[in-house]
Amino acid sequence: MLEATGGNGVDVALDHVGGPTFAACLPATRTDGAVVNVGRLDTAESTIDLDALAYRHLRISGVSYGFTRPAELGAVIASAGEHLLAAVADGLVLQQDFAV
Repeated sequence: MLEATGGNGVDVALDHVGGPTFAACLPATRTDGAVVNVGRLDTAESTIDLDALAYRHLRISGVSYGFTRPAELGAVIASAGEHLLAAVADGLVLQQDFAV
């Protein structure tokens, strides 16, 4: 991911795998960026490099749509359709497969 961003890292990393993939998102995120875990397809446990977290001043958030109230989930989906899809079409959202 660093190569795709000129070595800067991404603004926001969306992790839907968990486990070691979540940990790999931290060094791929720019300083003052954010990592959001939205799923645990691999495992719910992850060991992270606390230096990657602290030195980059990262923000970490977790979301679980399986336990989200319907009105909140609807707002998220509506917002994604409005904002995220346009960013994907414009090439502003990158996909990276981390080999772990």
